[in-house]
Amino acid sequence: MGLCDEGKTILFSTHITADLDKCADNIIYIKNGKIIAEQSIKEFEDSYRIASFSSKDDMAAYNAYLIGTKRSKDGYTALIRKENAEHFKDSVRKADLEEIMIHIEKEAGDNE
Repeated sequence: MGLCDEGKTILFSTHITADLDKCADNIIYIKNGKIIAEQSIKEFEDSYRIASFSSKDDMAAYNAYLIGTKRSKDGYTALIRKENAEHFKDSVRKADLEEIMIHIEKEAGDNE
């Protein structure tokens, strides 16, 4: 038997995504007091993609699809929904849990 037997729930509040990867099956993502996601971690990760851009000007045409953006080593990255990935050609890759959380938190804030 493991630490968490079937039928048991443990609330684990953290920003350390490596901890979640090790022990969590499901995620309830709460932002500003509102639940924005409640699903398995695998489903949560699979519902997002990361798009890459070389400049802010390159991102401008896609603003309607961007959830949160941040500066990267080679320009900018943006979180998008998986179903919108077809609009981004080759600049899209799968997102991991940490990237999703960072970009969601950048959603309404300073994207630099």
